[in-house]
Amino acid sequence: MRYLIPVVLLLGGCATATEIKTGGTPAYMIGCHGMIQSLASCFEKANEVCPAGYTTIAINGEAIPIAVGQGTLQGAASQNFAALSGQQTFIGGSGIYRYLTVQCR
Repeated sequence: MRYLIPVVLLLGGCATATEIKTGGTPAYMIGCHGMIQSLASCFEKANEVCPAGYTTIAINGEAIPIAVGQGTLQGAASQNFAALSGQQTFIGGSGIYRYLTVQCR
């Protein structure tokens, strides 16, 4: 597995808010990414940026593979998966991305 890339864990940080130009009442795209945060972090940030309240416009999220490598199966793994030969691709983790879009009242 000499080509195997080390697994990267995306733990995430604080929720972020980016203002969206709407021509009227402010709207924000709020990101709360990573394994530590949840969608609740996005709603908390929405309360911070819109203290008078807000209307939820959209909720989006996805998990994207972030660690990919190539290698050859060796040892017990090669015996268990004899049908697999040559170089194999391994996915070692995923990035978790969540977005909440709100419009302030």
